[in-house]
Amino acid sequence: MKNLKSKALAVFVMLMAVSVCANIPGFRVMAASSADALVYVALGDSVPAGYALPDPETESYVGFLSEQMKSGGKTVETYNLARSGLTTTQLLDALNGMAAAEQAVLAGADVITLNIGGNNILGPVISRIGQIALDAGITGMDITNAQPEQIAQIFISLMTFVPDEALDASLQAGVAAFTSDFAEIIALLKAEAPNAAMIVSTVYNPIPAGLGLSDTAKELITGMNALILGGAETGGYGIADTYEAFTLAEAAGIRVTNVNLDMTKGPVSIDIHPNAAGHALMAQIHAAVLYPDMPVKRGMAVTLLHRLMGSPDAGDMTNPFRDVSGDDYSVRAVTWAAQTGLVKGYGNGLFGTEDDVSRQDLAVIIWKFQNITGYILPDILMGKEFPDWDDISDYAKSAVNKLTLQGITNSGQDGKFAPRSGATCADLAEMLTKFLGFLD
Repeated sequence: MKNLKSKALAVFVMLMAVSVCANIPGFRVMAASSADALVYVALGDSVPAGYALPDPETESYVGFLSEQMKSGGKTVETYNLARSGLTTTQLLDALNGMAAAEQAVLAGADVITLNIGGNNILGPVISRIGQIALDAGITGMDITNAQPEQIAQIFISLMTFVPDEALDASLQAGVAAFTSDFAEIIALLKAEAPNAAMIVSTVYNPIPAGLGLSDTAKELITGMNALILGGAETGGYGIADTYEAFTLAEAAGIRVTNVNLDMTKGPVSIDIHPNAAGHALMAQIHAAVLYPDMPVKRGMAVTLLHRLMGSPDAGDMTNPFRDVSGDDYSVRAVTWAAQTGLVKGYGNGLFGTEDDVSRQDLAVIIWKFQNITGYILPDILMGKEFPDWDDISDYAKSAVNKLTLQGITNSGQDGKFAPRSGATCADLAEMLTKFLGFLD
């Protein structure tokens, strides 16, 4: 368990969702009611493209964020221009060679998200892993049906692998290219779309801890992320700190990528792309940067927690709510939440997917989530009674009290809890970040 100082630091870094906007001249937070229609352009590599997801359009962080932007009945036109495999140099070339139609889309963007840089490191590593797999008698890096002895040989090679001179040179070249390209990419985007609010994601470490290349990749990516973080003020963009979010989640035992090196926990996989939980987490930290004061909808809150759990199936249970259609983005999550007891709805078959979540109801949901997952946090604070304690509904008082003792809840500037006020993206990000931080 981390001490309180390091916990607070972890919360602060990941919660740039709240603070970064106020500290960066030129970064424009999109007002939730600023326009009837928004144009959202996503740029980058296979992560925003939703690689390996069953339904990239809805399950990627781009799709999930697009749904969050629709709060308040706005129309959102989403253009996902991300392409799998892109390095920073390839993205820069693509931007410089855009067709007129793409230029028009970019020029009209209200929101731009950028996730790029991972392939600058991963490209040289993938070719080397492919050789390791080939040495074990596996072609195409598909280890789904590999024999146990083949998997063991691959793991031993990966865990003990030390970059040789040639690979080290390739990795250093990838970092150098990122250093050269990144500022040009930002400048180009600002020139093409001067009125857009832009959010740049930090690069997570795609090499799992314990493998021989992980520490090397971490060191290189830390340098790349320092460039992203350090350029925010002059570049006028907000930061979604995916690196810190994924590090915090993995330390808490929550898988946010498709990597699985433990044969006792399902099929072995060396796919480093984010899973549904990873994309849900990315969507939330992006939303909290973009709309820190935007109300969280009931369907969105449940969907986020469902994806953080890896999108479990609801078994034989059918959707019990008549106001949640079969094609609604939240139907699987809401059905699961009803099956587990996370939510009950309003009664009479109504759930209210698009209704705002009150702060007291969010506290109830987070407390139930702890009980359902078994991740019940210890009490670290003395009891506290908010000035408006009597305004908290009876059904929510025990949850609010418990989360207060755990250090999860927060209060407004006047010290009140404001139980019936709508919970915001910033509220949800803070609760989840503290939850993950205390699990570490």
